[in-house]
Formats: sequence, C-alpha cells, structure tokens
Amino acid sequence: MKAFCPSSIFVFCLATLLSFGCATSNKPSKDDWEEKVQAKLSTEQGKFQICSKYISYVSKKDITVSMTFRLNPTGALETLWLDESEAWDTRFYDCLFNVIDQMGFPSFNEDVSLEVQQDITYRSRG
Repeated sequence: MKAFCPSSIFVFCLATLLSFGCATSNKPSKDDWEEKVQAKLSTEQGKFQICSKYISYVSKKDITVSMTFRLNPTGALETLWLDESEAWDTRFYDCLFNVIDQMGFPSFNEDVSLEVQQDITYRSRG
C-alpha cells in the first residue's frame, strides 16, 4: 500500500482555497453595506428636496416623511413604502422612488433583499 503524499494534500488545499477565493467577491458584508447605504443617503439627502413640490402642506408645520425601501443584492431599488399621510400623493411617491433609484447603492453578499429605513424632513415655506 502506498503512503498518502503530503504534496497532494497541499495541492488539494491550494485548489480549495483558490476556488473559495474565486467564489467570494469584493461585495461588502451586511454591516459594511448598511454603513455605506447610510453614508450615501446622508451625502445625497439634498436630492430629496426636489420632491417637496408634490407635498400638500396642510399646515404651516414641517413635515417628516418616514420611508422604508427594499434593495436587492445588486443594490437596485425594488420597492418603497411611505408612512400614511394626506400630505402626499402618487407624484410625491414616484419622485422619491426615482431619486432613490438613481442613487446607485452598492451590491452586497446576501441572497435576499434588504430593507432600509430613512426619515426626511421637509421644512414649511409658510
């Protein structure tokens, strides 16, 4: 009987490491991804102001919109939910959806879509 050659173990280990290394990508982990998404939202929050023209200011108070949106693993926007209010309509929703969709979020290492929650405050002009 022939003894198992240590060099074949090395070759097997090397092949395993290489195939694992090729299978993984440079996509961030969920925690890193969430930090990058929040940083992106913070730096581009001014883009949401364009949607203020579609808000019906029912009073002279500031309005805070609480939204939740879902991104798929490629970073693309899937859907958007807004809290209930009479102050906005479909034009406002469509505007927010388009702003978020154009932000270009990073992809991530998950097989499921992830949800992000963000509040935006619109200042009353009156």
